[in-house]
Amino acid sequence: MLLRPVGNCSCKARFSNNEEQPESRFFQLATNDRYGYPAVRTVVYRGFKQDSTSLLLTSGTRTDKIQHIRKKATTSVCWYFAQTRAQFRFQTQASFFNSANH
Repeated sequence: MLLRPVGNCSCKARFSNNEEQPESRFFQLATNDRYGYPAVRTVVYRGFKQDSTSLLLTSGTRTDKIQHIRKKATTSVCWYFAQTRAQFRFQTQASFFNSANH
């Protein structure tokens, strides 16, 4: 899955300052369930798409988040870096790709 930040997001630069911290590999992703209510879960950061600020993560195709994103691709991210106490909240447009091709 690919999460493309909407607007200006400086998380890529901040992550490079915090990547040695294991807890920095996790962030919260919020989608909207079928009733329109927020559904938040912790996901694992897998990297940035080459030459972009888009975040990569993996997920099984049958998970709730995939179903939510298929209905509405707008998501929210909250990423906290404990060492620097920096928190980033931003909206994204989610899309899917086959990991065998990327």
